[in-house]
Amino acid sequence: MNRIVDSFRQYIEESLGVSLEVEGWQGIAAMPAFVRSSYRLFQTSMNGLNCLLIVPSNENSPTPSVLEKHIALLRRKWAGEFIYLRESITSYNRQRLMQRGIPFVVPFNQMYLPAFGLHLRESFKNRQSSVLRLSPSAQAVLLFGLYDTGKERLTPSFIAARLGYSGMTLTRAFRELDILGLADVRTRGRDRVLHWADDDRKALWGKAFEFLR
Repeated sequence: MNRIVDSFRQYIEESLGVSLEVEGWQGIAAMPAFVRSSYRLFQTSMNGLNCLLIVPSNENSPTPSVLEKHIALLRRKWAGEFIYLRESITSYNRQRLMQRGIPFVVPFNQMYLPAFGLHLRESFKNRQSSVLRLSPSAQAVLLFGLYDTGKERLTPSFIAARLGYSGMTLTRAFRELDILGLADVRTRGRDRVLHWADDDRKALWGKAFEFLR
């Protein structure tokens, strides 16, 4: 089974108390070649609703407008709901997906499932407005990133061992950096991995400066 699908199943079971059975969708064989090469498709059922899980085949995810067109093609063979799965989605694309009514889930991070009454638009808005300055722990992570030249994955546990903060504190710090657009936090299995929004450290510092205490 696909790794992100396993994470999705665990996330839904832990968050909603819904046990899922997921399997590959055989109908993909009847879809155009570009759809077959662009996505891996899985089917499941949630609270009596049949859902088709859409997983991009590579890191080059489609734009929301392109995804909307591809879902229109899939509707010819699938009468149920659709759920787009990604390890991360930018704030900009998240808003565009919501505007188009395209359900999505980022396991252990975000979900937008209007068919089930789960709409996170206000939640994200409130979270973003609540972060006006970086906390001391988030600033420490930022400085660590500016000076770190290693190739290790930046996870809460990895940085905790070097900065002396707890894993929970660093998870909150990661969230602050993500909300302010300074980093992108992606789920890798059970880990949350920090990716800086700009590889140019000087440019990253310039973006972060206004949020420092």
